[in-house]
Order: sequence, then C-alpha cells, then structure tokens
Amino acid sequence: MVANNNYYEPNNSSSTAKTIALNSSQLHSINYNNDVDWAKFTLTEASSLRLETSGQAGFDTRLWLFYGENLTQVGYNDDINDAGGNHYSFLNYTCSNPLVAGTYYLRVDDYYLDQTIPEYEISLRNVKSCRNNINNAFTPVLMNFLLE
Repeated sequence: MVANNNYYEPNNSSSTAKTIALNSSQLHSINYNNDVDWAKFTLTEASSLRLETSGQAGFDTRLWLFYGENLTQVGYNDDINDAGGNHYSFLNYTCSNPLVAGTYYLRVDDYYLDQTIPEYEISLRNVKSCRNNINNAFTPVLMNFLLE
C-alpha cells in the first residue's frame, strides 16, 4: 500500500529537497523499501534549533543533517529514546554549539529500509539566533566536523 502523503514528492535526493520553513513542520511518508525523504532550510546566522521526526508508534526513522551543496555531514541520530521505545529521531543544537549560517539538508529514512511509514512529521523548532551568545568558546558544529 502506498501512503497518500506525497505533498513534498519527489524528494528522494538533496537536489529535489523541498524547503521546510524555520519553526514549522511538514508531514511526510516513506512510501516503499529504500525510500528516503530530503528537506532543506537556510540559516542566515549562527543558530540553535531542534530537528525531530515523530509519528505513530511502531516505526523507526534515522535522521541525517548535511551542510552545503557538498553535503558535509554535521549530524546523525537514530532513536530519541531507544530504551523507552521512541524510535523516531532528533538533533538538538544549542548556542554553545550552534549551526553556522548556510543551507542545510536533512535526510530521513526507515531504519530497516523495508517499511512503509504512512505518515510522519519532520519538525524544525526552537530556531533562535546565537548572535548574542558568541564568545571565545564558540565552536560551530560545522567546524567540529571539518577539524576531525
């Protein structure tokens, strides 16, 4: 059975990713084995934020975050709370370790690559400027990945 939430399809690659507005959410679905969903957003300055997938119990997503057109991976999460049974995903960035300005691409799939997820939500929440929090200890997330 193919899910009916195809509002953002095609979105199976970074080049077909649709924009998700800051402080908003989108409904998506994983429609077949090996299906992936991509979305993108742009930050105009260093920011804190929370990315999360959520939906009906019994499904398991993975979430990646990439920076720029070269798709430098800056984040990954499999389970919000594996022991507690929440197998959706989240990434949280604070002003002590914010994301730098630029375009980001997020990728979501089913953990086992073999399930249809009829409907799940991608939310991009709590987006806040870190402009007033930057000090000598400031190390953007992107820089941490580039220096490793």
